[in-house]
Amino acid sequence: MDFTPMKPPEAPKAMVGGRKLVTVTVAILAIAASIASIIYTQMSHTPKVDGRHYIAIGQVMAEETARVLEDKGEILLICNATAPKGSIMDQQMTTFKETLGKRGGISIKATQTLEAGVEARAGPDMGLSHDAFLKLLEANPGISGIVSFVGLPMLQDADIAKLGTERPKIVVYSQMGMGMKKLLETNAIDVAIMPRMLVAPPSPTSKPSTKKPVTLRECFDLYYQIFTSENASSLRF
Repeated sequence: MDFTPMKPPEAPKAMVGGRKLVTVTVAILAIAASIASIIYTQMSHTPKVDGRHYIAIGQVMAEETARVLEDKGEILLICNATAPKGSIMDQQMTTFKETLGKRGGISIKATQTLEAGVEARAGPDMGLSHDAFLKLLEANPGISGIVSFVGLPMLQDADIAKLGTERPKIVVYSQMGMGMKKLLETNAIDVAIMPRMLVAPPSPTSKPSTKKPVTLRECFDLYYQIFTSENASSLRF
């Protein structure tokens, strides 16, 4: 009698599909765990960021405002929306107000905050939109100065002419420096604080400072520079 070996019963298709799904799921979880491990390792070895140079901007903005206003008058403050208590941006604004208060004689008449999304509509580092900025000037006649931590819109020649010779003193922090060179050279603004990277390349023979900053002013000088009409020519744009 011939005996034909019997084939093992085939697993139901649903079971086969289930096994494949489990295998794929396990593989995905393993990859995710590996990525998470890499990220955790990198983050745990990342040196802490010293945010003092951001806080220092507040101090120097106040000092320059007091200088150009000769320690008297009222200002319009333009800044980002209120930051969480204790954050770097909150400390920056607190430092600005405290430094200005210690000088005496200058008060903040009005504050215009830049809500989230406004800068994206106006353009990077351009603060309020062109029209909003001009309306803000019209709504605050008689102010002695304007201090903006969020840059300025791209003012045209006609806009600069409207400011006139009796315009408020203008002190600006600009992270990207868009249009600042022209505004300074035409005396449309008085002071612009910007990162040193926006300055024309230094001489090949010059050597960067290796001194570790201690004070807020030293932190500022390491990363930023004060520009007026006198040194605006050193800017790239």
